[in-house]
Amino acid sequence: MTDTESDRPSPPDPNSAAAVAASLSNAPRFRFRNLGPVRDAELELGDLTLLVGRNNTGKTYIAYTLYGFLKMWQSMPRAAEVIAQAIRPGPVAGGEPYIAKPAPELLQVFSRAVNEGSARWRMSFEEIEQHRQAALSVFATEFSRFWLPSVFNAAHTSFSDSSCECLPANLDRASLAEFPFSAPAAGSWTLRFDGDEVLFERRTPALSPDPTHAFLLARAWLIFLFPELQLRPFALCDERFGISLFYRELDFTKSQLVDLLQNLKDGQVNEETAPYLVIERGASRYAMPIKDNIDYTRSLPDLLPDRSTFFGQKHYNRIRDMMGAYYRVEGDGSIRLRSQARKRNKFDIPLHLASSSARGFSDFYFFLKHTATENHLLIVDEPETHLDPANQILLARLLSRLMGSGLRVLVTTHSDYLLKELNNLMMLHGIGGEIAKSPDLDYTPADALDPRRVRSYCAEKGGLTACAIDEYGMDLPMFDTTIDRINRASHALNTRVRARRNRP
Repeated sequence: MTDTESDRPSPPDPNSAAAVAASLSNAPRFRFRNLGPVRDAELELGDLTLLVGRNNTGKTYIAYTLYGFLKMWQSMPRAAEVIAQAIRPGPVAGGEPYIAKPAPELLQVFSRAVNEGSARWRMSFEEIEQHRQAALSVFATEFSRFWLPSVFNAAHTSFSDSSCECLPANLDRASLAEFPFSAPAAGSWTLRFDGDEVLFERRTPALSPDPTHAFLLARAWLIFLFPELQLRPFALCDERFGISLFYRELDFTKSQLVDLLQNLKDGQVNEETAPYLVIERGASRYAMPIKDNIDYTRSLPDLLPDRSTFFGQKHYNRIRDMMGAYYRVEGDGSIRLRSQARKRNKFDIPLHLASSSARGFSDFYFFLKHTATENHLLIVDEPETHLDPANQILLARLLSRLMGSGLRVLVTTHSDYLLKELNNLMMLHGIGGEIAKSPDLDYTPADALDPRRVRSYCAEKGGLTACAIDEYGMDLPMFDTTIDRINRASHALNTRVRARRNRP
C-alpha cells in the first residue's frame, strides 16, 4: 500500500446506524404523471428500490425517466440561470413559482468570490430550504417541458402532458457542512454552511476574473443545495442482451460506408440517400439509457485500468460464478467469454456467440469491476430475464450485498424467485448472528438485507402502490394471488386425473 493510500480516510460504513438513519431521512422522492401507462405515481428512493408488476404497467417508463432526470438536473441551463439571479420563492401572479430580484444579492456574492477568492453570505437554514423549493419547481418545469422527450428520443407531442417532479425531502444539515467543486475554467472551490453563513472559498490560485465564473459558482450552489440528488445513474436496460450483437458490426459497417462515400463525388450523395446517415438515424432512435449502454460497451477498452470503489470486495466474481465464466476485453475492443473450467468443458468464445444471459450480464460485470462508486444509482431493468431460478436466487443475494456495500440499486422485475429470496434475506437480517448456528441454511451474515432500507412498489392501475415491508419482507399480494391460482388449478387437475384413473 502506498503512503497516499494509507493516509486516505476509510469510507463511512454504509450499514452504521448513523448512515442508515441519514439515508432514510433524506431519501429523494419523485412524482410521475401521464407517462405511458402511468397516470399518477409517487416513489421514494430507498437504498434498494423495487418496481414490481405485470407487463406494460409503466415500470420501465418510470425507471428511464428517473435515469434521465438524475443525469440531467445539474446541467439544465435555466435552473442555474434562475439560481444565479437570486430566486425568491413563493407563488406570484401568473402562477410562476419564482421571480428574480432587481439587484440579485446572490449573484453579487458569486462575483465577489470570483474577484477576491472568497465570499460569505449570511443565510439561515430556512432560507436554504426556500431556495431548494424554488429550484425544485424550476427542475420540474424545465425537465418535463424540454428534456423528458429527449430521454425517450421521441417527439415532444408524445409527452405533451407528461411530467416528472422531484418532491421536497428532509434536508440533513450535516450534509451541507462542506462541498468541494471544480471546473476547468474556475478552478477548485469549497462551499460550507455553518448554520448562519455560507462560505465560498477558492482552493486553487486565483485565475483572471471572468464574469462566466460567477455562473459556474451558481451551478455549484445549485448542486450544493441537493446532496440527496447527487447520484450518478447507470442503467442496465432490457435491450442489453442485444447490444453485444450489433454495436461492433454497426461501427464497422459505418466505417466502411464512410470510406466508400469519400471516394464518391459530392453530387452523387445527399443527406437523404447517404447510407451511413440512414444507419445513424436508425441507431439514434433508442432511448437515452440504451444509447448510454452502447457507449459504455464501446468505451470498455479505455476503462480497463480503472478499479471500482468496490473492486476489493469482488462482487463481479459473483456474476462470474453465475455464468460459469468470466469476461475479457481484447485489444481490439471485442469481448470474449472464457470458462472457469480448465480442462473438460473448457470454452473461450466471442461474446456474440455466448448465451443471452451471458451477453446481458457483461456490462454488469465490468461496471462492478471498473466503474461503480458509492454515489452511483444502478438501475437494472428486469435482471431476471434469461436467468434460471437458481441464478435468480444468486442475483438477489448479489443485489443485497451491493446495497450493503453502499451502492444504491433500483430494479424493475416480475420475478417471484427474486422477490421471495429478497424476503428471505430480510428475515435473515432479523435473526442476526444466529445464522452461524444454522448450517442447514446456505447463507452468510453478509447476505442479510435491512428491510428499513428497502422500498417496494407494485405498478398497477396507472400508479404505484407502496408495499408493506417488515422483518418478514415485502407483502406482494399480486404475485401471491397468481401463485395461489395456479396451485389451486394444479390441485384440481391432479384430483381429476386420479379420479379418471380409477374409473372402469
